[in-house]
Amino acid sequence: LEDSQANRACLEDEKANLKKSNAALIQRLAKASAENEEKNATIEDMNNLADAAIDRSGDLESQVAMLQRQLHESMVQSAKYEEENRDLKNRLYAAEEGKCGKIDSREY
Repeated sequence: LEDSQANRACLEDEKANLKKSNAALIQRLAKASAENEEKNATIEDMNNLADAAIDRSGDLESQVAMLQRQLHESMVQSAKYEEENRDLKNRLYAAEEGKCGKIDSREY
C-alpha cells in the first residue's frame, strides 16, 4: 500500500510537471505564432512593395522608351531644321552677293 501511495504521489508530481511543461509549451507556441504572423505580414508587405516596384519599373521602361522615341524624333526634326537653316543661309548669301554684284557693277 505504501508503494502504491508513493507511486501515486510520484505520478501526481509527474502529472503536475507535465501540466506545467504543457502550459509553458502552449505559451511558447502562442508567442511563436504571433511572431510568425508578424513576419508573414511583413513578408506580404514586402511582396506588395516588390510588386509595386515591378509595376513602376514597367511603367518607367515604357516612359523611357517613349522619351527615347521623342528624343529621336526631335533629333531628326532638329537635323531637318539645321539643313533648312543652312539652305536659307546659302540662299541669303547668294542673294546678298547678287545684290552686291549688281551694286558693284553700277558703281563702275
